[in-house]
Amino acid sequence: SCYYVEIRHTESLHVFNTPYQCVKCHIMYQPDRLGASEFMRILQVIAHPRQGSLSHQFSQFSAQHLRTMGHEVVEKDLYQQHFDPVLRSRELKGYNSVEGLEPSLKQEVHELMRADYLIFFYPVWWWERPAILKGWFDRVFVRDVVFKVGGFGVSGCLKTKGALVVQTFGDSEKSFQTGPGHLSVEGGVDEGTLKVAGVKKVNFLQYFSTYAFKKDDVAKAQKKVVDTFLAMTKNG
Repeated sequence: SCYYVEIRHTESLHVFNTPYQCVKCHIMYQPDRLGASEFMRILQVIAHPRQGSLSHQFSQFSAQHLRTMGHEVVEKDLYQQHFDPVLRSRELKGYNSVEGLEPSLKQEVHELMRADYLIFFYPVWWWERPAILKGWFDRVFVRDVVFKVGGFGVSGCLKTKGALVVQTFGDSEKSFQTGPGHLSVEGGVDEGTLKVAGVKKVNFLQYFSTYAFKKDDVAKAQKKVVDTFLAMTKNG
């Protein structure tokens, strides 16, 4: 993993204008290909139970690359951290305040609120997010903190500039497009969750027939994840 980087000839971690070197493997990296881009705080959320899954490989590659560019990346592996997706009655009593939350959940909300961008990595099961990710939204998207409800409906409080949602499918793209729940695969996350909470832009990247992926397919897909994310941030 090449993200232990020594910065050369610059006092700022926010912008790399000259080549820099990984102090672990001594590989030289060229300046940020976006030019003088602003520093980004990125929260990556992974929801796949199997270590080594495509979701994990995409997340690890993305985090490593973005860190070498000088950005802050927090990786949140929900299964690895044994995140409890169940919103219980006692939690609802303090649902409109961070103060009433348990310490670990306060940390989740804190990491969400300070993120400039979000990236989600997960498989699509039954035309939906895995239950553990749905539960993360239920428990972390706290009312009057992440969103507010008023006379004119729901308004978002997040200042997050954008989110990239990377979904993997075992079936073919044709089966997805003709299936009964293809609209909910994007709509529930996009219009139904992230944009309601105030996320300005939501992009999707979908990979089909992933059981047939070979090593070259994975490498190309990893690169596309990073390229798609950087293009999204560059275009505002």
